[in-house]
Amino acid sequence: MKSFSGIPSSPALVVVLLGIRLVGGMTAAAPNPTTPPATVGQKANEAEFSGVTLTPKAEERLGIRTAKVERKKLSQVRLFGGEVMVSLGEMEPSGSEGTQSIAPLLPGMNPADRIRLAESQVDADGAIAASKAQVQGAEIAVERAERMLRDKSGSQRIVDETRVVLQVARADLGRVTARRALLGPRVLPGTTPAKVRVRVPVYAGELRRIDLAQPALIGNLGGDKGDSGRAASPIASPPSADPSASSVDLFFELENPDHRFRLGERVGASLTMNSTEDSLVVPWSSVVIDIEGGTWVYENPAPHRFARHRVQLRRVMGNVAVLASGPAVGASIVTEGAAELFGTEVGFSK
Repeated sequence: MKSFSGIPSSPALVVVLLGIRLVGGMTAAAPNPTTPPATVGQKANEAEFSGVTLTPKAEERLGIRTAKVERKKLSQVRLFGGEVMVSLGEMEPSGSEGTQSIAPLLPGMNPADRIRLAESQVDADGAIAASKAQVQGAEIAVERAERMLRDKSGSQRIVDETRVVLQVARADLGRVTARRALLGPRVLPGTTPAKVRVRVPVYAGELRRIDLAQPALIGNLGGDKGDSGRAASPIASPPSADPSASSVDLFFELENPDHRFRLGERVGASLTMNSTEDSLVVPWSSVVIDIEGGTWVYENPAPHRFARHRVQLRRVMGNVAVLASGPAVGASIVTEGAAELFGTEVGFSK
C-alpha cells in the first residue's frame, strides 16, 4: 500500500494521521475565551480579612453610623459566686399578729439544718390541715344540735357540748397555725417565686473594697458572652458569716418574673468595687459576635472603607462594652449597621 506521496505506509500510520487531523479540527472549532460574567474575590476567613468597601448609596441604605473609641475611668467590677434563695418578700402571712419568724436565720443554716426545717414545715402543714378538718366537723355538729333543739328533738346540753368542742378545735387551729408561722416561708417551695434573694459570700478582707450601695449584676454560670446579667438591689439582713471560710454574706433582692433563676442555683454576681481603672469602652451596639463566640468591631479607617478587628470583651455595662483589648483610642468604629456589614462580608447578606 502506497501513500499519495509515494511513500509506503501502514494501517497504523493512517490511524495516527487521522487522529492528529481530528484533534486539529476540534481545536480550531473551539471559541475564543471571554471574560467571565462574575469574579469572586477572596472570601473572609479567620486569618486574613479583605475588608468591605461600600458605595455612598449602599452605606446610606445600611444606615451606617460611627463613633470614636474612648478611654474612661470606670469602677472596677469583681465576679463572685452566689446562691439563689427564697426572698423574705415571698413569706406566707403569719397566723397571728406579732408572730416572729425564723426566716431571717435561713441564710446562715447549713444544708442539713435546712432539710430538717423542711421536714418540720411539712409536719406543721399537715397539722394545720387536720385542725381545719376538726373545726369543720365541729361546726357541722353545732349546726345539727341547734336544729334538733329548734325541732324539739334535742337538748340544750348537747348544744353546749358541741359548742365547747368547736371552741377547742378553733383554739387548736390557732396554735398549729402560729407554730407554722414560726417556721417561716417554705424552704423548698413547689415553684420558683417571682422574687428571689441572692446570697453572695465575700472574703472578709475584701468587704471594705466593695461599694455596698451599688446593685449587683446576677448572671447564670456559663451564660452567653456579653450577657450583662440582671440587676439585684442590696438589702439589709441579719448578720450572716461563715467563720470556717472567713467569709461574710451579702444579700441582694432580684426580680425573677420569668423564672430564669431557680432556687438553690449557683450564679455569678458582679459587684462594684470602690476603686476605679482606665477602661477602653465602645458602644455595645458596635460589637458583633460570630458563630463561635468571637467578638469583633468594624473600624472605619477611610471613607466608605470598613475593616473588621477582633476585640476582647471584658464586661457589658448597660449600653457600654468594656474591652480588654481593641482598636486604639480615637479610632472610628461602626456603631449602627455593624451586623449588616458582617453579613455583607461573610456572604449571607446583600
